[in-house]
Amino acid sequence: MRAATVAAIASLALAPLAGAVEITECGQVVGAGDVGELRRNLSCTARSLLGFGPRGVRVVKGGTLNLNGFTVRGPGSGDAGGVGIECAGGDRAVPCTVNGPGEVTGFWGGVNCGAGLVVARDVAFRGNTNGIMIALAGVLEATHVVASNNVADGIVAVRVHGSDLEASRNGRHGVAPASRLDVTRLRATGNGGAGVLQLGTARGRARLLDSTLTGNGLSGEGLDIGWVGRLRIRGTTCGKAAKIRWRRIGPADDYRLEVVRRVACRGR
Repeated sequence: MRAATVAAIASLALAPLAGAVEITECGQVVGAGDVGELRRNLSCTARSLLGFGPRGVRVVKGGTLNLNGFTVRGPGSGDAGGVGIECAGGDRAVPCTVNGPGEVTGFWGGVNCGAGLVVARDVAFRGNTNGIMIALAGVLEATHVVASNNVADGIVAVRVHGSDLEASRNGRHGVAPASRLDVTRLRATGNGGAGVLQLGTARGRARLLDSTLTGNGLSGEGLDIGWVGRLRIRGTTCGKAAKIRWRRIGPADDYRLEVVRRVACRGR
C-alpha cells in the first residue's frame, strides 16, 4: 500500500467525529445533523437578555441530544418562560431527537416545540409545568418516556405515537393529542384531568393497546379516556371511557366538553 494512502487512512482514524457537540452549559445549540453529548448536570436559571425564561439546550431539526444519564434542571415549574429542551424547526420528516437516560425538570416545558417531529427515548420529564408541549402542528414519537408529576399536562401534541409510556399524577391531563393516538403500554393514573383526552374538535383516531388508565379525572369529568373520533381499545384496563364532543359556548376558543356515550374498556 502506498505511503500516501496509509497516511490518509491514519488521519481519518485519528480525526474527531464530525458534528459532535460537547454540552456543558445552558443555552448551547445542537445544529442540524449534529449530535450533542451532555457531559454534566445543567442548572439553568438565568433569563436571556430579551427577557425570555431560561433555556436548557436548543436542538435544531435534524439534531440529536444524548442526555447520558444527566439532568437538565430549571428554576422551578412556576417559571412561565423556561424550556428544558427547545426543538426548533417545523419539518415532520426531519426529527428533533432526545435520547436518555436522563431527566428534564423545573421548566415551563420539559420539551417545547411549536411544530415538527420530536423523537424521545428513555427520558423522564417530571416536575415541570408541562412535560412535553408540541401544541401547534407537532408529532411525538416516544419510547420508554415518563411525563409525570407535572403541574399541568404530561404530553400535548397533535399526534402521539409510541410504546411504554407513563403519564401519571399530572395536574391536568396525562396525554392530550389533537387528532391521533397510537400507543402500546401506556400507564396514566391519578391525573387531575383525563388519562387520555382528545383536545381537537375534529374526528381523530385513537388506538390503545395493553394499557392501564385508572383513577383519573380527579378535578374534571371523571374520565380516564375521552375521545371525539374513532377509538379502539384492546387489552386495556380503565374505569371510565367515553366518546365526547366539544360544544362551542362562546367565542372561537370557548368550548365545553360533553359526553356523548360511554365506552367499555375491555374486550375490544
